[in-house]
Amino acid sequence: MQSAPSESKTARLLGIAFPAIPEIVDTLKPIMDKYNIPLILSENKELQKTVRAERTDEEWIVIRDEIETNLRKRFEFIPTGLRPLYNSWKKKPDEYLKVKGVSKLPAFLREPITKLFTTLLEFTLPSFQLLDRVYKYLSDQLFDHLTKGSPVTFPDFVFGGTLVAAIPPENDKLVIAYASELADPAATAQQFLAKIIETFGEHPKVTDDNLKGAEYFVLEKYGRSREDIITIDEQRYHKIPKRIKRPKNSLRVRRRQRVDKTIQRSVDKMSKVFGDKK
Repeated sequence: MQSAPSESKTARLLGIAFPAIPEIVDTLKPIMDKYNIPLILSENKELQKTVRAERTDEEWIVIRDEIETNLRKRFEFIPTGLRPLYNSWKKKPDEYLKVKGVSKLPAFLREPITKLFTTLLEFTLPSFQLLDRVYKYLSDQLFDHLTKGSPVTFPDFVFGGTLVAAIPPENDKLVIAYASELADPAATAQQFLAKIIETFGEHPKVTDDNLKGAEYFVLEKYGRSREDIITIDEQRYHKIPKRIKRPKNSLRVRRRQRVDKTIQRSVDKMSKVFGDKK
């Protein structure tokens, strides 16, 4: 996934204001009161050192984990119907993909039912893992705010960015751009273009002449002779381009040269555009 090299002002604004969100205040304020932690400004390095020295690293880990516990209670991102699955994964992640109870089914149903439910569980797993990282990331950020006065840092890809997906069955690549309401449109468009070029290379330029040649190529594949195609070209385009200068040849010969080159250039261009990129 690609993001801008530096944090945007939109991301910075949200990061500064984030601790003032009522749910975040309700998450941090009780902890500040419980452990007698003062409000710390980012420039007050002496106070940061003093507060940090009041407790051991182990005690600070307990406080950080308490922030995460409170955060999970305040923000329930998992839909109600999926919470049992999420809780099951949290308790025993190594056993999450194991389908239980199939032994009671008829033998001919066990394998297809196991595959079906394994697929469904695999589908939910990336979302659960991502959500868990979000909780941990925000908890770390809020802990830094609590002990250093630091604003919360939001990477730009939270607001918008690009990713490359593999499309079955051949795992063809697909570049996807996404954007939230807070995304910077210009930055997201630049990322999208850069990711396309990075993934597929520079895109060959397709000309009007290539489109014409592709149409003639299709006509030929469906049984029209080259002479028929030349006649069609004559009917459509009465003039011969100046780049073909052979005054001794008849107009028909010059027209044939033009059509031959147009079809060949189109075939070459289609090969570049649609050819195997592996």
